[in-house]
Amino acid sequence: MQQVSGYSRIQIKRLVRQSMKTGTLKRRQRTVNGFTRIYTREDVQRLAHMDELHGTLSGPATKKLCERAYTVFGQAAYQRLAGISVGHLYNPAARHPLPCRATSLREDPSLRLPHRRTP
Repeated sequence: MQQVSGYSRIQIKRLVRQSMKTGTLKRRQRTVNGFTRIYTREDVQRLAHMDELHGTLSGPATKKLCERAYTVFGQAAYQRLAGISVGHLYNPAARHPLPCRATSLREDPSLRLPHRRTP
């Protein structure tokens, strides 16, 4: 039964005991709520906008800019982002991926030096 149902030995034992005691099996719903989201899609868009304004900076620099936007300039939209840790700066982007604007690392062919060839 373990291989067919996917239940462990202890789970099957518990279900058999429940069936013998009550005559029926009661289905139990598992909770799927998990953790609540702290950072919204708007926060991710604000981070992307911050990157556009200042260029893609390092994590600590971006964190400091978010803190200054809230504390010094009083922008309430940056309240949640003011307390973000450097490690969590990259987590919201993983949940809500934005289009990648990264520049290509390939060399531009127009910038190559001309090659000298033998006549």
